[in-house]
Amino acid sequence: MTGLKPAAELAAAASRPYPNDSDEYRRARTALLAEEIELRRHIERVAAQRRALPLGGEARDHDFKDENGRTVKLADLFGRHDTLVTYFWMYGPQRERPCPMCTSFLGSIDIPSKDISQRIAIAAIGRSPVERQLAFARERGWKHRPHAGRARRRLVPEARLSGPVLTPARAIRSAITIRSRAMNNDAPSDVTAIRPEREVLTKQRLPYFVGISGQTVGARGLSMHIVVIPPGAKADPHAHRGYETGIYVLEGRVETRYGARLESSVVSEAGDFLFIPPGIPHEAINLSATEPARAIVSRNDPAEQDNVVPYDPTPR
Repeated sequence: MTGLKPAAELAAAASRPYPNDSDEYRRARTALLAEEIELRRHIERVAAQRRALPLGGEARDHDFKDENGRTVKLADLFGRHDTLVTYFWMYGPQRERPCPMCTSFLGSIDIPSKDISQRIAIAAIGRSPVERQLAFARERGWKHRPHAGRARRRLVPEARLSGPVLTPARAIRSAITIRSRAMNNDAPSDVTAIRPEREVLTKQRLPYFVGISGQTVGARGLSMHIVVIPPGAKADPHAHRGYETGIYVLEGRVETRYGARLESSVVSEAGDFLFIPPGIPHEAINLSATEPARAIVSRNDPAEQDNVVPYDPTPR
């Protein structure tokens, strides 16, 4: 930031009197403007210094509980991204209500997190059971809330999230942590064979047999599963947030309705590929009343379910 005009000179040139200003007020206002210019410059110098930091030490692994009650690792919270921002909110099992400052911060990023999560992963971590955290999120009306996990006790001192004196300023600095995937050195190094024997009920209310994902093999940009649509059944309407989906139909005939009101339709059968772009509302319907339909589902997102968004096609 060399070659900048002195702050006092810029302030004097930019300062314009309001009607009935006194000379004393105008001098004080110009001096304040000069200090504000210096403050902005200092903030930019600090930001540049922060961006120039080398990578920190490799983080220890930790276990978390996701919204489905499963145990996941720190690496799983990255999803398809290389950068993870975590926020530790003060909502322990003994607290009747969460910290008001934490609540205010998480509420303020509820809507923006939908856009932010296209570039980075966001995780809100607390020590209360995940069910309790999600109940509070519903109470507050948070609709795009970041993933909530339950931290094990040893995470708190290791991440410097507590201490003898935890002032509000220190709490904010301690609560927000930015990690790079490179810090965890978690890239898979082995060729892995896996048989999809574990069945889960998806947010679309269809049985999935989990194959390749970030959780099962450490995949960083891919997931691949088998989905079964029972005879005459259909998926709940939904959209895929931020990732593309490729489907190969193994058996059966499936109608996929899509669009804002699910007004468009395409039918695929055994041997067909189907491509679904991100954000397109859709539902899949098994056209047979007697036979199940099966398909391989592949996505450029290693998470199994995190970015599936329920959709209501009812006109508003």
